[in-house]
Amino acid sequence: MAYTAAKDDRFFTHDWCIRVAWTPNSSAQAGCLLVKKVTESNARDCINAHFGTATAAEKDVRLQNLLTRCANAKIYRNALQVLAYLEQEPGFKPVLVGLGGVMEIPSSIATSSTANVGLELEPHARGRGLGVLLFRVLLRLAHELHVDTIEAGTMKENHAMRALAKKLGLAETMENKYHPNGSGTVVADVMFHNIGVHTMFEDGAFEGMDVAFSPDSSQQLS
Repeated sequence: MAYTAAKDDRFFTHDWCIRVAWTPNSSAQAGCLLVKKVTESNARDCINAHFGTATAAEKDVRLQNLLTRCANAKIYRNALQVLAYLEQEPGFKPVLVGLGGVMEIPSSIATSSTANVGLELEPHARGRGLGVLLFRVLLRLAHELHVDTIEAGTMKENHAMRALAKKLGLAETMENKYHPNGSGTVVADVMFHNIGVHTMFEDGAFEGMDVAFSPDSSQQLS
């Protein structure tokens, strides 16, 4: 059964994994980018990667904080948050390479309904083409939100994200973006507005994204 571009509630109610073929820009072995919805089990991968020297108790606290933030983002901002892994050799555990998410911006902040796309790559994963793949997957996930436009933002010193946006043909706008909690905290000072998926990429750019909804069989994303 072919998966179509129509919205699918299973992205919010099921565990799932999106698989995209990855071809390295070097002599490294090719593989697949695996993008998975954040769950309690894989969230621990993220904690271990970033706080490997912490005690077990400290990791448990950070894990619960992360899961609480994800749950609140889902409830209040209809968020889909993901972890990305690189699988290069069958039989070996995939390596965590980044995280990302898409979420709706409250209507009191935006004049029209808008989705924000964000990602962060691990240092060892940068400059390998993985960010472009992950960004494309996130754009596809943004279609599951009930929004009119898509945007992204970063800080001026985040040269990796700005280089990634340039590869995707996104135009920069120097503009402060504030945290939606009203604290006045600047969360981005470079914005990429009105990201149009179908105008950015040629027809069929999303072919090759296979999604497996647990416990359903694999389907083709379009």
